[in-house]
Amino acid sequence: QTIFEQIERIMPKTTLIYMEDNKMKGEFNLEKKSYIVGREPQGDNVIQVNDPYVGRDHFKIEYFNGHYLVEDNKSMNGTWIYNKNEEEFDRLEIGEKYQLMDKDIIRLGLQMTILIFKEKSNIN
Repeated sequence: QTIFEQIERIMPKTTLIYMEDNKMKGEFNLEKKSYIVGREPQGDNVIQVNDPYVGRDHFKIEYFNGHYLVEDNKSMNGTWIYNKNEEEFDRLEIGEKYQLMDKDIIRLGLQMTILIFKEKSNIN
């Protein structure tokens, strides 16, 4: 087994739920080390979001040290994480990496396109 196969075997099985206007549009199982999320993402592991306010390669998700991290790819309209304590969305700064946790909400662009991060053990 290669090191990548070993990493994929031990990674937690998690899901991103894609919602638009309070309607579920898709569900993506995260089973790879990294993903690009955007309107027209390029690469092998991509998640496409159909929203004109979302960048082509809007943000990336990487599995690192037992956690998934999200980082904005210098998008024009930003990547926003819901801050449960303040009950509002906080914009990720350029170069900032945010560690995703169960039930985190990621907002993209100007509309209410959101992705909900769910750890497999907590999916009902």
